[in-house]
Amino acid sequence: MKPIMKRMIHIFLISACLLISFLSCKKNQQEPEEVSIIGRYEQLSDSELNQTDSEGKTLLHHAAAEGDTALIDYLLKRGLNVHAKTADLSTPLHLAVFNNDIQSAEMLFFNGAHIDVLTENKDKVSPFSLAVRNRYYVMAELLYFPMFYLIKRNKTEYYDYLVQNKEDAVSQTDMRKMTPLHVANLFQNRHFIDRLSESGADSNSLDVYGRNPSDYATMDFMEPAKANRLDDGTRVKVDDKVFDFLLHYSWLAVGIIQDGEIVYLRSFGRTNMLEKDAVYASVSKPVTSIVFVQLLKQGQIRNLDDSIFDYSEKYGDVMPAQYVNDIITFKHLLTHQSGIPHINKPLWKDGKLNLQFQPGTKTEYSTNGFAVLGEIMEEITGKSYSDLIKEYIGKPIQSNSFWAEDAFRAPAARVHSTPEDFARFARGIINHTYMREEDFANILAKDYGGNALGWGGSHWGTDDFTMGHAGSNGKPRAYILIKPKKKLAVVLMGEANSSKEDIWFLNLGPILMDIIGNEEF
Repeated sequence: MKPIMKRMIHIFLISACLLISFLSCKKNQQEPEEVSIIGRYEQLSDSELNQTDSEGKTLLHHAAAEGDTALIDYLLKRGLNVHAKTADLSTPLHLAVFNNDIQSAEMLFFNGAHIDVLTENKDKVSPFSLAVRNRYYVMAELLYFPMFYLIKRNKTEYYDYLVQNKEDAVSQTDMRKMTPLHVANLFQNRHFIDRLSESGADSNSLDVYGRNPSDYATMDFMEPAKANRLDDGTRVKVDDKVFDFLLHYSWLAVGIIQDGEIVYLRSFGRTNMLEKDAVYASVSKPVTSIVFVQLLKQGQIRNLDDSIFDYSEKYGDVMPAQYVNDIITFKHLLTHQSGIPHINKPLWKDGKLNLQFQPGTKTEYSTNGFAVLGEIMEEITGKSYSDLIKEYIGKPIQSNSFWAEDAFRAPAARVHSTPEDFARFARGIINHTYMREEDFANILAKDYGGNALGWGGSHWGTDDFTMGHAGSNGKPRAYILIKPKKKLAVVLMGEANSSKEDIWFLNLGPILMDIIGNEEF
């Protein structure tokens, strides 16, 4: 049943008057539906509009549940009870929050809808708690930090209402003790800076970092986006979450790919790093895997299951006594199943590889395994690893900033480029610039026991298939997350304030992916 008919039935049960009006409306098919329907409501008294149906819902409940903002606006102007409760004690705001309908929630909240314990439903859940429970981040901010919400979205129309009706509107602090004036300076919103100052906001208030509001006006926390084709709502969500993490980083660069195109590219922090050199850390491993697959398809490597001993003099006789009859394959190296230890243990022991288990029997992350792979690729091609990166990664996407350090672990942790070219690299993967789509699916992104070649993977065999990798070389951090079937990607690079910082891109990346994939978090 269509929403408008539901409302008609609802009002029919309340008043025969509306039935007559509705029938007359049906006769006049030329009259716009929205105008004619609201016109019918004008014939009803306030008491009739506030009557309830069998579920205890008023007309305002129905309008909120259906997201009919024109009707919500009309009913609010008529003074309908914004706190009316249904049989299960839900208010109209509950219904808007349940649908994550920001516009309807805005109208209700800034017209007096409350979120305190008096508005809890039969399950003892307030509208705010409902937003938190469903991970509706923007909705929760609207309801709990409304002035912050307005500043970030430059919504000036509700400022006066908020100042007049919320006692701590200009002084409320978040978990970092940032006030609205801090946030206005951070977002460089001059209108709100002026209005908040006029309203008596404390310009000397210190947050947990010892900064007053004006400090944020002079710290150049973000450069204008070099690419920005995100809608305003999505951009605000992205920027907002990046700011949460930026407090732990001296700089942070973000690249977002939608539909196979770079739609957002921005550097945050005290240095604009988009066109400056940065290290991939362990994201170098996925880069190495892209080079490897191209060598495989060229025939320089015959088979993924070939023994590395057949391609390398250095690694021709390296097996310890207990595994002398075993082999290490390229697949073992690319999927962390070689037995070669990670960097926390010696690579060699008594002139042989210090294997931790029989190759192919376990999966244990190994940076040294990728370092060995890189040396073998150099032997096969007669080229340095850095030259391989330039030829097989940079050249196909017409990027000149790719290179690798002259170090054993470069194939695992020491690839470099600009953050902007990092985004181009992700775009190249999505658009199958590096390999044919069938090779991507059947070789690189195949499920090898929970991992792709050089990548972590999840949601195998679905449209939501995801592959990614995180990297940390102490302070330098990098991250890549791709949903190839949806042509979405997020890339992050940055430098943490401390090598011991535990605020990881591994946390931020999936949140940004949810945002650009329109999956509220």
